[in-house]
Amino acid sequence: MIKAYSRVLCMAVPLATLAACTDDPPSAAATATIENKLPVDGCSYPVTIDGVQYAPDAASLSLIQDHHIGASATANVHYRLTGNTGHIECGRTQPELPEISLTFD
Repeated sequence: MIKAYSRVLCMAVPLATLAACTDDPPSAAATATIENKLPVDGCSYPVTIDGVQYAPDAASLSLIQDHHIGASATANVHYRLTGNTGHIECGRTQPELPEISLTFD
């Protein structure tokens, strides 16, 4: 009987450890405002959630561009902060913002 329990425990501990050690933080759902006002002396693709601006990572920027948003759009997204610093283009400057990875709902 003890052997059976120890066998189950030996299988369960590695699985629990593996699940607890993932590097990706969970994503959150939100309503985001995405702008592309670079053509009118604004900035390219800042993502605003709850009043905070973020810079999309490369994959998210490609996804945003594929959606052909106009000057501004509101979208339901899932997002997570990458922990990196990203950049958006604002004329001759490239402000640093927290980087975000997102998907559209």
